[in-house]
Amino acid sequence: MEQTYYQDYFENQADHWWFLGRKKIIFSLLERHVGRDHLRRILDVGCGTGVALNSLQQYGDTLGLDRSYEALHLSRQMTRVPVFQAEFGSLPFKEKSFDLVCAFDILEHLENDKTCVEEAYRLCKPGGHLMVTVPAFQFLWGIQDEISHHKRRYRRGEITRLVQKIGFHPVFASYFNTFLFPPIAFIRGIARYRKPQTRKSDLDIQVPKFLNTFLAGLFGSEAYLMKYFKLPVGVSIVCLAQKMRG
Repeated sequence: MEQTYYQDYFENQADHWWFLGRKKIIFSLLERHVGRDHLRRILDVGCGTGVALNSLQQYGDTLGLDRSYEALHLSRQMTRVPVFQAEFGSLPFKEKSFDLVCAFDILEHLENDKTCVEEAYRLCKPGGHLMVTVPAFQFLWGIQDEISHHKRRYRRGEITRLVQKIGFHPVFASYFNTFLFPPIAFIRGIARYRKPQTRKSDLDIQVPKFLNTFLAGLFGSEAYLMKYFKLPVGVSIVCLAQKMRG
């Protein structure tokens, strides 16, 4: 990720509609499929500027790690959760150390996403869980992928096959950010045929407070729908998987 982008990320993560909606979806799934009683130790791989750490801390003892010093410096300004600098391929923890390993929008940054999932499997206790989110559909490639140094976007089946290949059992996998999928797909499609964009990232698009509140509510309402079915299309994918054996 572009190092200058971390500051934008940090400044927006508390109240931007995208962060608020994603947070509601992620933690609704954790509550429903895992529950607080089954979480003692949690690892947030690629914690970035700490957007999920305080919320994860409510479920169990949480650690965050990232390979970016700049991201961790910002993270320490908003949370007391311990954070460490480390590479994702070989993490400094004993095997079977965690009840939950999170990789929120991380796999798409890695040349070898399989290595990260293998390491998560090593670190998960038997019965433990892995939760990942990734961007969906290669045709949605846009400026955010460029500045974030993404390697790819995914389809839901690609993610479930990846975690299964390593040994996890997919508990729940769905697209999300579904309601806003049509306008986002349209805008990104048009952008490919226009002059180069001058904005640094999607976060440069400012909306009035009332619209931000509406978008956060609309996005977050998908958490309710996921109680009953998997969403068939979306801008992102969430996958919760379980390690069934040692």
